Amino acid sequence: MTIGRPSLYQEVFCQLAYDTLGSGYSLAVLAGECGVCLDTVKEWQKVHEEFSAAVKRGRAKGARVWEDRLIKLADSNTGSAPGIIFGLKNRIPDEWRDKTEQELSGAVAVTSIVRRIIDPANP
Repeated sequence: MTIGRPSLYQEVFCQLAYDTLGSGYSLAVLAGECGVCLDTVKEWQKVHEEFSAAVKRGRAKGARVWEDRLIKLADSNTGSAPGIIFGLKNRIPDEWRDKTEQELSGAVAVTSIVRRIIDPANP
């Protein structure tokens, strides 16, 4: 016996995920199309391997939609380049993010710990 209410997940959501994300829409839009919240869709990705694969394939296809928009914009000089780039950075962060990495190395030595009591009336 399972605890809690039954999942709303259906196998047809795999095709819906591929089609929706492949059209350039976000995961939040997919959640709306499925009639659930975004957290539920993210949980389905963890639990249902076929759904996770459909999401990944759909996002990859949807990347072309956004990149085509950027290419068309570059060719025509109309539209909002920052808006399209924003979409690309959010939908395809591995390839479009502004990436800054910082690495810290070495050891930190603590030489002393000082405890002070401060009188609030006489700081």
